[in-house]
Amino acid sequence: MIEDSGKRGNTMAERRQL
Repeated sequence: MIEDSGKRGNTMAERRQL
C-alpha cells in the first residue's frame, strides 16, 4: 500500500493530514 500511495505522491501518514 505504501508503494501505491508513494506513486501518487501521498503517503498514508500524509493522507491523514489531508
